[in-house]
Amino acid sequence: MQDTPKANRLNIAIFGRTNVGKSSFMNMLIGQDYAITSPVAGTTTDIVEKACELLPLGPVLFLDTAGVDDISELAQLRLNKTSKIYDRADVILLVTEPDVWTEFEDEVLLKADENKIPVIVIINKTDLLKPAHAFLEKLREKRSRILEVSSINSNERNAYVNAVKQQLIEVAPDDFIEPPRLIGDLVNPGGIAVLVVPIDLQAPKGSSSCLRSRL
Repeated sequence: MQDTPKANRLNIAIFGRTNVGKSSFMNMLIGQDYAITSPVAGTTTDIVEKACELLPLGPVLFLDTAGVDDISELAQLRLNKTSKIYDRADVILLVTEPDVWTEFEDEVLLKADENKIPVIVIINKTDLLKPAHAFLEKLREKRSRILEVSSINSNERNAYVNAVKQQLIEVAPDDFIEPPRLIGDLVNPGGIAVLVVPIDLQAPKGSSSCLRSRL
């Protein structure tokens, strides 16, 4: 699975403001301390890519982006790289925190809509504060897919990951869930397919052997 080309993976982009826990959330999903995490805002300064297998979706590529509200000296360079992710993303996970929603989140939703990318809103840090009912109601007016998580609550990790997977399955392009058949519409059940394969790695160019396979 690690050899699967990036273009054949479901590209899952993680957006959010600085210090909302994007990297911690990605680490929770993949079950590794892959991305550097810190209470210092702006720890993620560039796009962090992590290829892995996320069953039943199969090969995926997580794209952990820099904070969309970055105000550091190199902010514009980082945000330019982040903006290019809209051209690659199949799905966006927009991470925020309880009772906080700003123009930065609205900007992500706007760009996602312009690029026709489905968005799942992740309310992180629920171990610190439960989102208010009014906040959730207002958020549901913007997006219907909302999950409440705590990236540091290891006891609930499986439940959180399964919930994210289910949402991804529902919004992912069909060809990632049901890959197109190679010859399913060409050979009837019980038919015979002839497969041509090289004899070995050292065989002269054009050499082949034929295997007959009954379907």
